[in-house]
Amino acid sequence: MKDAHEQLAELTDRVRFLEGRAEDAEGRARRSNLRIVGLPEGSEGQDPLHYMEEWLKSFMPADTLTPFYSIERAHRVPGRRPAPGAMPRPILVKILHFKDQDAILKIARTRSPLKVNGAVVMIFPDYTLAIQQQRASFTGVKKRLREMELKYSLMFPAKLRVIAGEKTFFFDDPRAAWDWIEKMGFDPVAAQAEGWERRPRRKRRTKEQKKTTPRSRGLMSPTAVQALESRRDAMAAVMSLNNALSTTKRINEDTPIDTDETSSTNSMMSQTLGPQVTPQTADSII
Repeated sequence: MKDAHEQLAELTDRVRFLEGRAEDAEGRARRSNLRIVGLPEGSEGQDPLHYMEEWLKSFMPADTLTPFYSIERAHRVPGRRPAPGAMPRPILVKILHFKDQDAILKIARTRSPLKVNGAVVMIFPDYTLAIQQQRASFTGVKKRLREMELKYSLMFPAKLRVIAGEKTFFFDDPRAAWDWIEKMGFDPVAAQAEGWERRPRRKRRTKEQKKTTPRSRGLMSPTAVQALESRRDAMAAVMSLNNALSTTKRINEDTPIDTDETSSTNSMMSQTLGPQVTPQTADSII
């Protein structure tokens, strides 16, 4: 029968596997969706489906959409109506055909920014919450790249591609992108103002520190330190006793002595050195 640790490890792996499958299934269900950000509240009227179908068609060039262009659903993200002047809720639009969705995204990038009643409207693919959070972590980095007039793109799921001259750089972590921007001559104080801090570098130990403080994988409790010191003392005692015994044996072999003298010598050694300790007894003591 498996113990509790093995069962816990198996269940943990199983949960991670199922989470990945659920994330993948949700992402596939959102593939045909578009997220419309910035459209003023109430612009869609009482029929958001018809309004979004006509509005998307209005800025698309002729013969760009397929003859089967249609919208299955369109609605605001559920939630309270924001206060006047606040950011409007996004609109989710489900396109029937993937080719139409791809064409709308391409035209929206080339004709950006789109405006409705003076408000800037942006169109994005609809990703899962986890992927949205990963991509949102690059917001500050993208702002700085625009200020530096560098071309960039955010690849799926959250991988930043930056083109600087004739070279292309890829970043999976926004902190790595900030480090690269600093090397390019960007002010690091402005980066920290955005909430990003560089990871502190580990200081190299000197030779004296290496001798006095051995490297360990983790922190040791006081009990473990005391047991380690006791083990070192016991091993040192074993080594000294073994050296003394080997020296005595070599002397006995070279110089013949009487039995009485040998017994007296052994008794004197036992009184001086105490009980003999072997490696097995040292381990049992520790």
